Amino acid sequence: MVVVNSTFRQPRVSLVIPIFNGVDDTIEFLNSLSAITYENYEIIIVDDGSTDGSSRIVAEQFPSVRLLQGDGNLWWTGGTNLGVRDALDRGTEFILTINNDNEVSSNFLTSLIDTALANEDCIITSVGYDYVDRDTVRFFGGEIRWWRGNIDQLMEEMDFKSRTVEVPLANGNSTLVPAKVFREVGFYDEINCPQYHADTELLLRARKQGFRVLVDNGSVIFNKADHCTGKSAVEKMGFAALLKDHRSAYYFKANYKIYKEYCPYRFFWFFLLLRYAFLLKGLIRRNITGRLDACCL
Repeated sequence: MVVVNSTFRQPRVSLVIPIFNGVDDTIEFLNSLSAITYENYEIIIVDDGSTDGSSRIVAEQFPSVRLLQGDGNLWWTGGTNLGVRDALDRGTEFILTINNDNEVSSNFLTSLIDTALANEDCIITSVGYDYVDRDTVRFFGGEIRWWRGNIDQLMEEMDFKSRTVEVPLANGNSTLVPAKVFREVGFYDEINCPQYHADTELLLRARKQGFRVLVDNGSVIFNKADHCTGKSAVEKMGFAALLKDHRSAYYFKANYKIYKEYCPYRFFWFFLLLRYAFLLKGLIRRNITGRLDACCL
């Protein structure tokens, strides 16, 4: 891992965390945040209708956390947008989107800000390691492979000798976005991408307007990949349900938006159909193996 030694001004950072239940993960995550080296930050939790007492418990144990409430219909994108708008209205300089199923290293935010201040007009993301096997990288930037119908993690392009690596895409888990991006590019697309792919779509939109995406090797988080919300239910869905359900990475409206707007090839429909052909192949495999690998695009 890269060692970060830095002295710099500390711009205001707002951490936006949408939650729905999972109070134990949330408390563990907030405890890890209490040990970070960066000082000028706030935590905004958007509780979208939790039924496990998340808001009450967070308010009791972490009174400095700013709690916003949803009605259970915001999903990831609507909840994140609610937090982002709230932070921007109060003058924040950076937004960090991050999920509650993580543990963060003590200097993860210091490193992200250090990199952001040294690289204008960049969106910066952390390296995500597995929560249990801490030598295993879970995410390190990504790229849409249109011929495969998938977003692949760029594992073969990992370079830990450099402080930063430019990548085509990153997910929204521990990703630092300058306020300027939301002012010039807009917010996450909660109409077409209520749960999946809003992070991808925003970065694709931002890159069209000249922003770059960097992975910061000095910023490390540990992700509980097996705690993917709704994963078990999604794995049991049939083809039609996977296209209709917001919890599915194959939700048609979101995929249509990505392929129509950003596929570099003329006949985007061909590549979209190819994606669903790979899905059908996966469903056939599921009937044999009992598992569908469908948590990523």
